[in-house]
Amino acid sequence: MSSNEKQTSNNDDDSTEAIEQKKFQSRPETYNGADRDLYCWTQTISDIDVRVKIPKHIKKGKQIKVNLTKQHIKIDLIESNEIKTIIDSDLPWTIRAEDSTWSLVPGEHIHVNK
Repeated sequence: MSSNEKQTSNNDDDSTEAIEQKKFQSRPETYNGADRDLYCWTQTISDIDVRVKIPKHIKKGKQIKVNLTKQHIKIDLIESNEIKTIIDSDLPWTIRAEDSTWSLVPGEHIHVNK
């Protein structure tokens, strides 16, 4: 391999790395967290924020049921008198559920903060 070929190869790697970094940084809602299929999350030393994706037709709080306990989160959508669970999971650490809040961004996501 010539030095020109090696240089081109390194530039390709740098380009791929730059694209990945730009993609990562374009999602500030995943700072120090992750982006998953149904939700994304971020954390600081004292808080965790979770954004749960919801269908566009979910516009009112009465269409959602959020249940947080010290080691579990469950989120249900209420559609046409049917309940659809979108998250039902144990938490890896305990939280103070009484200090947790959630809010709805209509047609977009549910924001859970602790």
